Amino acid sequence: MKRNVVIVVIAVLLIGIAIVSNASKETLPEEVAAKAGFLAPNIKLKTIDDREYTFDHANLQKPVLINFWASWCGPCEEEAPWLAEMFEKYKDKVDFLAVNATSWEFKGRDKVSEFVQTYDWKMPVLLDEEGTALKSYNVIGIPVTVLVTRAGVIDHIFEGIFDPKELDRRLARL
Repeated sequence: MKRNVVIVVIAVLLIGIAIVSNASKETLPEEVAAKAGFLAPNIKLKTIDDREYTFDHANLQKPVLINFWASWCGPCEEEAPWLAEMFEKYKDKVDFLAVNATSWEFKGRDKVSEFVQTYDWKMPVLLDEEGTALKSYNVIGIPVTVLVTRAGVIDHIFEGIFDPKELDRRLARL
């Protein structure tokens, strides 16, 4: 009888441990899509200084902010100083990527460089010359800012100009 009680107690403990350990595991989505709650599409583009850069949702060291912009875009100009400020504040905790909609640039690549210098951007600036990243993220208007968790999952998408206070709050939480 004692033996049966010990076996039942051990079985209950093992079941309890299994339930607790499985409940604490975060289940990640398997599907890639440009929507909150899905894995972020990967990007492979050249940087403004002609190096290759790869964003791979499976190999992130930190959360990532991806901002899609163009040099001629008024709202992009409006949020550019805030983006530079957020980069300085969070650069040790969040990676920032500024993806230029180069395929939409009608003022030329010199204006892209001028824009980056004007706003003193220190973050990597990627050139989407073929529009592949724009298509992957379903960008039909700019600016668009995408927040990606360290697990590679899209946390939030700001379509249009972001609210600096809301972006700050969300970056602090990532």
